[in-house]
Amino acid sequence: MKNEISQITEGLASDISSQLVYCFFIDLHSLANQKGGLLTIMFPNVGSRKLSKWVGTLPESETYTTNIDALQSISQKFIGNSAIKSLYRVINGLKSKETKPEENDARISDITMVMSKIQKIIKSRLTTEEQELFAKLSLELKAAADNASKSIEGSVGASTEQTEKPKEEPVEKPEETPTSAPPTEEPPAAKSTGAPKEKSAEEPSDEEAPVEEPEEKKEKAESINFNKHLKSLVKEIVRKKLGL
Repeated sequence: MKNEISQITEGLASDISSQLVYCFFIDLHSLANQKGGLLTIMFPNVGSRKLSKWVGTLPESETYTTNIDALQSISQKFIGNSAIKSLYRVINGLKSKETKPEENDARISDITMVMSKIQKIIKSRLTTEEQELFAKLSLELKAAADNASKSIEGSVGASTEQTEKPKEEPVEKPEETPTSAPPTEEPPAAKSTGAPKEKSAEEPSDEEAPVEEPEEKKEKAESINFNKHLKSLVKEIVRKKLGL
């Protein structure tokens, strides 16, 4: 997400740095005396002390000391300018307003446009002598303007809503199929209840006669017929002897 924010805000600091030089120029006398000036409206979270540090040792330079009265006059001329104050508040609101990443291009465009208006107002109110003084100090004010522009760029990035990445659902592993079926457990043998085991219909009973073969049946039948015939012959002989 940080890479996306840096891509969105890339170039903003360099685009507005030259315009912020004018802001530091009209506030230079106030910053040199650690009073903050108008820039505290644009950077309320930075504070007058840090703003004064951004100008570094410029208040000790010969250019500043030889033009201190002119710089004081410039600060007094702009300190009560309501149009500039309003535009400074707009910049503070734009740089700290929470927006979605896709809305940042419009926000950056608005910041650049408002800074251009601030530059035009300040430039239009400078006299020829003040413009010449600005040309002398603009190079020395560039470092302070760069710090301020980077601060705005950082505020835009910090106030950009971070979109959460979709959570990756855990991939379910397929169940492993066993290479060989597990051995099936044999059901436990039924306990004997003491009752005699019932014989199946197919098993021959001990009381039943064994099944006879056809040949045996034939021989038995012939034996029975012979016995009958023998008995009848004996009866016939007995009858004849007794005269019956």
